[in-house]
Amino acid sequence: MKARKRPLFLLLLLLLLLLLLGGCAAPAGGTAAPDPAGSCTLTVRCDTLAAHLDQLDEDVAELVPSDGCLLALTTVTLEAGDTAFDVLQRTAQANRLPLEFSSAPLYNAVYVEGIGGIYEFDGGPASGWTYCVNGVFPNVGMNQYTLQPGDQVSVLYTMDLGADVGNDYSEDAS
Repeated sequence: MKARKRPLFLLLLLLLLLLLLGGCAAPAGGTAAPDPAGSCTLTVRCDTLAAHLDQLDEDVAELVPSDGCLLALTTVTLEAGDTAFDVLQRTAQANRLPLEFSSAPLYNAVYVEGIGGIYEFDGGPASGWTYCVNGVFPNVGMNQYTLQPGDQVSVLYTMDLGADVGNDYSEDAS
């Protein structure tokens, strides 16, 4: 009976070793998973469009929620080095919110063209998507703004180059 227990014991020991060593391996792709770096909040709103439905094409007006909220305030876990765009892209995907953007590698820039089927110029010639962090409108693209734990990111639709959502950049011009 002792002879039968020894091979079973060795087999169990081998399986335990494999499990322990397998848990130390890096995930597919050869790099370790990013460490969480706290959290931030994100919301996506188009209140300006909701307030001016009569000025929109019917197919666009149908996409605008009556309360202007495309994505309610959502807490997002940050990964080290996350930008405002990283958080928007990840959260939009997780919430099945369509997001379209274009990249300009020469300028290291990402431009948000549309969210939830609502695009730049749908609200007129001075309309499109903008963003603010903690109530401040950064002078860099979303993909260039690195977030910190506790940041509050708002992605907003403007119909007046930002002035209607609190970003009157003309005051800063000299």
